[in-house]
Amino acid sequence: MKYDTKRRPHRDLETLVDYQLIRISERLEEGDCAGINHDMTACLLSLSLWAESLINLGGFSIFRERFKEKDSYHKRVEKILPNFDVNDIEKLREILAELQTARNSLAHPKPSNIEVTVHEGRDEFSVFDRDYRRLLNLDFLEKSNQVLEDFYFTMCEHPKVKDYGFIETAVQAD
Repeated sequence: MKYDTKRRPHRDLETLVDYQLIRISERLEEGDCAGINHDMTACLLSLSLWAESLINLGGFSIFRERFKEKDSYHKRVEKILPNFDVNDIEKLREILAELQTARNSLAHPKPSNIEVTVHEGRDEFSVFDRDYRRLLNLDFLEKSNQVLEDFYFTMCEHPKVKDYGFIETAVQAD
């Protein structure tokens, strides 16, 4: 028996982010902070991947085969956003840019040598500090999640996206 299926990888990422945020919140409430930065980093990476999958969903839905997934992220964003009513989604562009920067820092880092100045205070200096670490806080993660959900629901209102948006299906093909 064969099935024609419609798979929604962006839904898997959305569910993963929701799970991670619930788990982070629970751990913080319990005072269980051992390794919480790792949990937040995993959530940040999941949010970053979800954001990119939404951009690709929009591009594929509207432009079909003419959509160039190999274009730079920022070029794809600028091509996709004008097709949706996103003016009411506060900080959408800013959050998309922040998530892409975090994605690049986490998934595509390059070895580097940096020059640092040592300070007296313990909290003023970290050789291993990375730019994305400033995003490792529950407020940013939850705000990003809300913005991506709003973007997703707005996208799914578009007639060309509705077919690809919400529902995963398997229909018998035989």
